[in-house]
Parts: sequence; C-alpha cells; structure tokens
Amino acid sequence: MQLKGLTFIIIMMNKIVEPNIEPQTMEFLLAQVAKGKWRKAKSENYPPELMHEYIMFMWDTPVVNALAHAIDVHGYEDDFFGQPHRYLILGEYKYWYYMNKEKTQVTIINREDKYLGQKRYELAQQKKSEKEKKKDEQPNLF
Repeated sequence: MQLKGLTFIIIMMNKIVEPNIEPQTMEFLLAQVAKGKWRKAKSENYPPELMHEYIMFMWDTPVVNALAHAIDVHGYEDDFFGQPHRYLILGEYKYWYYMNKEKTQVTIINREDKYLGQKRYELAQQKKSEKEKKKDEQPNLF
C-alpha cells in the first residue's frame, strides 16, 4: 500500500463523535468489551503500537452482537474510501464492524484507541517528509 493511500485512510478515520448513551447501557457495553478475546492486528505499514485490535463472531458471539447493535443504534456515520461506515466511541476506543459477503451477519468488530487515527496520520506525514528530504538530498546528475 502506498503512503498516499494510507494518508487518505487516516484522515477519513480521524473523526471522533462521542455518543449519548444512558449510564446503564454504557456499563453493560463496557462489561461486554472487557469479556472480549481481543487480538492485535498486524501490518508491515505500522509499528505494533499503532495497530487496531479485533474480535470475531466465532470467538465471542455475545460480545460481537452487543457491540454491533450499539454501533448501529448509537454510532455515527463517516466515510471510508468514499463508502459510508458506522463508528462508535466507547470509553477510550473507537469501534466499527464488517459483515459477511451476504450482509446478513457481523463477522468482525475492530477497535482502536480513539486518537490512533491522528497518531497514524502524524507518522504518515513524518514518513512523507523524510522521503521528500531524501529526494532533495540526492544529486541531480542530468
């Protein structure tokens, strides 16, 4: 994936909208989140501390169902590669999900630190700046 594409993703995922959720519902959701068997995603593009976590329907069906419902009811819409996607801020994390091909079942819930998008954007800008600096330092032989 090119740096330019990464920058686009980061900018689109940087919006933060705090939900208006009743305290009992918030407690229930945070308890569900704590039960989850979250795994760290891996990528060659980012260091581990800048990666999101995920949970799958087959591992934790009740947790996935509770979070998917909360995202649908209390979440907000934002663009991801020009397509609408729903997100939910819950505590210190931003959550979103993906469905199966038939759009009948949520299969994966993702989460990341709600400020992680900004951190990835800053890293992408730093890499871009370093790349441009190296380009400027190379002698022009023609």
